[in-house]
Amino acid sequence: MRSFSKEIIIILLITIAIGETLCRLLPIIPDIPLRINKEGYYMLKENQTGRYIRGKFPKWLESSYSINNLGFVSSKDYYIDKKNENKIAIIGDSFVESFQVDDSLSIGRLMEKEKPNLTVYEFGFSGYNFFDYQEIYNQFNLETFDKVFIIVDKNDVLAKESSKTIFTNTLYLKEKIFRGIYDNLYFFKYLNWNHAFVRELLKIPSKLSLQNFLSQKNINSPKLAPISSFVLENQNINLVIKSKKDSILKNYYPTIDFIIIDQKLKPYDFGFDKHWNFNGRQNVANTLIKWVDQ
Repeated sequence: MRSFSKEIIIILLITIAIGETLCRLLPIIPDIPLRINKEGYYMLKENQTGRYIRGKFPKWLESSYSINNLGFVSSKDYYIDKKNENKIAIIGDSFVESFQVDDSLSIGRLMEKEKPNLTVYEFGFSGYNFFDYQEIYNQFNLETFDKVFIIVDKNDVLAKESSKTIFTNTLYLKEKIFRGIYDNLYFFKYLNWNHAFVRELLKIPSKLSLQNFLSQKNINSPKLAPISSFVLENQNINLVIKSKKDSILKNYYPTIDFIIIDQKLKPYDFGFDKHWNFNGRQNVANTLIKWVDQ
């Protein structure tokens, strides 16, 4: 029994050594962006750059990212001048955040390439919902913009509260102490980032599916009313439906003229990762340009 345990330990150590060596030699480890305490919330640190790498062999996606002066993923800093004309804002979750494609090829940059007279500001943050979108609109005085496109899905509508993460002492220790250790354990970082190693190890239950959530909640609840009133009160807002499966929103909000993305270029996602690839972002950019021209 003792010799068997030794063999297991030796095999484990050899596996870790080989994995650590390969991960240090091969370009498969991402630069996970730093997060800080910003007004009590766990947010991206401003003014940082890195490489985003994600996937499982043999499918990978790799891109470069920049986080600007306001803490949003963007290749340009934001200095919002109320006097500037042709200002466009795009608000959304990780689909707007755009870690998966080079920041020089984001929706906003593609729109500006087609229409050089436009200045496009992208306000995307992973996991955000409509509560957070409203806060962004108010915080940055987007009522002064010519058009504001908010990219939504059913989850945004069903949300009951903001999804912003409160900065806790645990998160402080994570960033202050464990971040340095984590960034230097390449093999563990690879397993955790690409294969959810810690989550699988702890067997954390996954969240309820949207289908189960819908079966328990009434989508016609009065809690949905603020979304309609917010859009109708702010005439420069246009809601963009993220995918065809979210077109059901049109049935619940007949007074809102939702924008449907023209998915002309295909494939529009990575397959193993459902975020938009370059084609998907180009589809969105082309669709929004048509609405700007109207």
